Amino acid sequence: MSRRLSILVVDDDARQAQLLAEAVGRMGHRTQVSINPEDALELLKKEVFHLVITDMRMPGIDGLSFLRQIKALDADTEVILVTAYASVGSAVEAIKIGAVDYFEKPVNLAWLEAKIRAIAEKVVLRAENRQLKAELARVVPGPEVIGRSQAFKAVLDLIDRVAPSDASVLFLGESGTGKEVLARLLHAKSQRARGAFIAVNCGAIPENLLESEFFGHVQGAFTGADAARKGRIEDADGGTLFLDEIAELPLNLQPKLLRVIQSGEFSRVGANKLQKADIRWVAATNRDLQEMVRKGTFREDLYYRLAVIPVQLPPLRARASDIPLFVNAKLQRLAEKYRLPAKQFSAAAMRALQAYSWPGNVRELENLVERLFLITAEPEIAADELPAEFDNFVEAVDKPASGSLQEKIDTLEKNCISQALHETGGNQSEAARQLGINERTLRYKMKRLGIPSASYSG
Repeated sequence: MSRRLSILVVDDDARQAQLLAEAVGRMGHRTQVSINPEDALELLKKEVFHLVITDMRMPGIDGLSFLRQIKALDADTEVILVTAYASVGSAVEAIKIGAVDYFEKPVNLAWLEAKIRAIAEKVVLRAENRQLKAELARVVPGPEVIGRSQAFKAVLDLIDRVAPSDASVLFLGESGTGKEVLARLLHAKSQRARGAFIAVNCGAIPENLLESEFFGHVQGAFTGADAARKGRIEDADGGTLFLDEIAELPLNLQPKLLRVIQSGEFSRVGANKLQKADIRWVAATNRDLQEMVRKGTFREDLYYRLAVIPVQLPPLRARASDIPLFVNAKLQRLAEKYRLPAKQFSAAAMRALQAYSWPGNVRELENLVERLFLITAEPEIAADELPAEFDNFVEAVDKPASGSLQEKIDTLEKNCISQALHETGGNQSEAARQLGINERTLRYKMKRLGIPSASYSG
């Protein structure tokens, strides 16, 4: 089955661009020409092109930078680079970034036609895969993801853009922000959705067992290895391997993992035989890996292999508008789970939930909702049912609606900052991190709102 492709030819030499476009057109494909990479990028934002054939050296944007921007707009757009100044280094770099091939001028049209034919087959296969995934999604629903706030929508948009590729993704964010849920969503939206999603918590496995957990072992490889066992890498072949708490991975195991990511090759513990694994690597951490790299506790090369696409998850306090959605969905699931009548939070209680700083994020919110659902006798969970740490917020939202909008905002902001300082024992750096602002901004707000730092020290 063949397909007519939409192809964009980009070259600052207008005559060369037109001649190449006409040659490709005679192969049966739709072509457009651009002599300027900036104009080409604008075209790519407005139209879908299956393939871009571009010159390597152009004024304004060089070919490799142009390639990166094309892939950022749409990972499915294939790119062929053409140059009169070929070098092994630039060819390797182009393929690493995502080019499908690299041709020297003058272009051999027979080779180009063969490559375009292969791309057309790939486009057809990709369309069939999407159709199969859509049918599968109707039968097997993906992970439940809740959130409409701008901060969270930006994360979902990024996941949508990178899911079709095999690029490694590193989820960053505080504990309880839903990193594994989003890793599962990434897998469900990828071309590996029918493959396995294997999760390994690097901080929950004893260090002496981690190597066997990852790579498997042969019988007799060590004391207690009474039978051969597959590792998680083999389990994830053809799918996604999610490395949770990657910062906890021991330094001595990091180069072994790096080799697998780079080459796809590994051996079971105690075996000499090399095996291959085709895996999409996804990792997550709540720690500052770049700081760990600077301190020498995490390998820089492994960090860059894992953080091809870093995704920063916003804390729950930055998603206050999503809290009613979380709460209502959780209440519905609890009513079904325990076969009890439905419950809801009062308006005042919900406002207090939205004003709270949530150091434990979504996990803390879910635990609180379940506890109150089970211990509250009434169908409505009132504000006075909330734990003591919510007292300041209940008082703030229960006050009569007087004063200006700015006064109300200042009151809520003061309560949030006071709560964060209380929880951190007056540590302004940690309080700023919890609040999702920088320390200088925190000090300015404390001064403006009249919050004394001395009250929280010691």
